Amino acid sequence: MATFLKERKAALGAIVAFVLALGVMVPTSKALAGDISLYNWFGSNFSFDTTLRGETRWFDLDNIGCEFTAYTDSGTGMSDELDFFNISLNRDYGVFSTGCGTYSAPRNGYSHFDWYNVGSGEYFFYFSKAFDGQTVKCDAMGIFSW
Repeated sequence: MATFLKERKAALGAIVAFVLALGVMVPTSKALAGDISLYNWFGSNFSFDTTLRGETRWFDLDNIGCEFTAYTDSGTGMSDELDFFNISLNRDYGVFSTGCGTYSAPRNGYSHFDWYNVGSGEYFFYFSKAFDGQTVKCDAMGIFSW
């Protein structure tokens, strides 16, 4: 019985040492995966009919980007205004926010946008479009910082 406990204790000690060593090797701010910090990559989705304010998130690197494929149930609209929506990056200061720039994205299709040299801080995305009865959706949006 004593030998069994010693073997268990030694095995448990080896596991704890391995986990601690692994914790030291895990990056805390920036991974070497294409220079994108794994701690500044978020997956999200969205669906809106007129406007949507996204969740505020912390980014500790200088540039922020997003990519997604949006779609509507009714396909493309009948004019340029109906075929696109706006996506803005905003810096959140708690009581107020400031805009960092706005892009126009197709309601049906792939988009990738980057905002450069915005600095670290708390940010959110704001989506807007004409009030026309269409709902713009996205099942997988990547949000990242580098």
